[in-house]
Amino acid sequence: MSSKTEFTFPERVAYQLKRIAGLGARPNFLIIGGQKCASTALYWNLTQHPGVLAARKKEPNYFSYRYGKGWRWYKSNFPSVFSVAYRKTILRQAVMVGEATTFYLSHPHAPSRVKERLPEIRLIAVLRNPIERAFSHYHHNMRKGSESLSFEEALDREEERLEAERATAEQDPYFRKSALHYFTYQTRGRYAEHLEAWYAHFKKEQILVVSSEAYRDRPAETMQRVCAHLNLPAFDGFKHDRLNVGSYKDRMKPETRERLAAYFRPHNERLYRLLGEDYGWA
Repeated sequence: MSSKTEFTFPERVAYQLKRIAGLGARPNFLIIGGQKCASTALYWNLTQHPGVLAARKKEPNYFSYRYGKGWRWYKSNFPSVFSVAYRKTILRQAVMVGEATTFYLSHPHAPSRVKERLPEIRLIAVLRNPIERAFSHYHHNMRKGSESLSFEEALDREEERLEAERATAEQDPYFRKSALHYFTYQTRGRYAEHLEAWYAHFKKEQILVVSSEAYRDRPAETMQRVCAHLNLPAFDGFKHDRLNVGSYKDRMKPETRERLAAYFRPHNERLYRLLGEDYGWA
């Protein structure tokens, strides 16, 4: 399975009609991240459920840097209200519509924007050992050509790169992705502070948090937790495909791993207290 979506001519026409008429359905769930944590795999595997309708684009980034495109544009990325109503009323099926954008978890404006538009939304966060996540994020940027520094240099300069843009991000509601998107190797792994921003706007029962390690090792159990969170019937037909699995030959230096372990230790402990669950990340 590929995460790349190809659109036929009729699909493109339908998309434009939904955008103009505002006939796209409102989503009932969002996978809010994190990046390089298996969010993409979980989303596409979830869309195998007969009660889940996929978005036109898995990662529309509306509540992050495409907010200026407007509500009708966002809804046009989902199936029409007619197709959802048909499934619910005629076929008597449980139907959930949603998307997965990894930038939402750490974006400063995303929680308040989602709360304003979708106060009853069901949210899912997928978290990975932040050391492995940071290294995977770095290699993702290297493959894309957006990073030129060594991993250690990038860690050293992270705060310097982000400092100027943090103020802009807070003041400009429509700021585009840049350093805050690309170079947040350590910042994105401070999961507790990101989740606390979401808990400030949503009830804890609206947010399901799962570890990517649990999803990797116990995919069937994890997917049933996701289905229960979304009030979907149990489903045993998931294929548990792995997507966007990057490969790289070099390995992290032992001293760099030790450095990151020391950096993330207090953030992980804060996360464990917040969730009441210890993931055992080292």
